[in-house]
Amino acid sequence: MNTTTTEKIKDLQYICEHRMFDLLKISEDDYNTKLALPGKHLWNQKETLGYLVDLAVFQHQRMVKAQCETVPEIIHEPDTWLKCGHYEKMNSRKLLLFWKNYNLFIIDLIQNMSPAELAKRSRINPMVSMSVEDLFVEYADKVNEHSLHILNARLYMLSGIN
Repeated sequence: MNTTTTEKIKDLQYICEHRMFDLLKISEDDYNTKLALPGKHLWNQKETLGYLVDLAVFQHQRMVKAQCETVPEIIHEPDTWLKCGHYEKMNSRKLLLFWKNYNLFIIDLIQNMSPAELAKRSRINPMVSMSVEDLFVEYADKVNEHSLHILNARLYMLSGIN
């Protein structure tokens, strides 16, 4: 396991253990508010949370299938999954706790993989495949980005600018 992966494990643990407290403070109404932040999707915060849940599911599938198949192709279509996931009808606290536990599971999974398993590849689109280790690093970056997006949207709402 390379240094970047080890750092990303720590980052993901930090999000699960510390940032989660701030995410849990956001009200259900705020999670349901749609904001058009510059350069971001027009998803409400609960949909962004749903996207993070879906991302964890896809990450888990890629990590496991790469061990069982030769370069499996698992393509994530976020808008389709959000539409079919019905996250807007779910309780944000339950989603957050599920997402947190799923991330802790993914951390355990990646920590228990051998270097050969981390090197196995999964196709993310017809033209691009990535190693399990690189998929994890990219995943941790997306989790960081989108969890911060949720918190920044809350600050934006609290500022009264919208």
